[in-house]
Amino acid sequence: MPATPRFKIYDHGKYEAAVKHAESAAMLVACLGEGSDIRDGHAVRDIVWREGAERFSAAESYDGVAEVIHRRVSGDLAGANAWIETNFGPPTKPAPAPTYESRVDLSNRVIADLGTIAMIAQATDDPSPA
Repeated sequence: MPATPRFKIYDHGKYEAAVKHAESAAMLVACLGEGSDIRDGHAVRDIVWREGAERFSAAESYDGVAEVIHRRVSGDLAGANAWIETNFGPPTKPAPAPTYESRVDLSNRVIADLGTIAMIAQATDDPSPA
């Protein structure tokens, strides 16, 4: 009897396809681009690959995507954390609270950006002829 496709492909939260092999899932996600994901089930908690949030694109290596997926599903990534190779972390794990230092850094960046915007606005509002 044929096996049910294991991996589900979503594009920006919209169900697109189901495939049996991780390599096939990688090909579809590479075509769909950023915002698409591969799930080992239908729930958001089942995401095993999110295009655009990983260290490399699915278009770069279908086999590489398949290896990461299989390692995440089996929990076989360098010890305890099966999500170590991802930038977004497991969907069920809350993001750490920002520290005081990161808030200060963010404030400094915002202030610097506002200063740059003000300088650009001043330069473009200059009534002197060019």
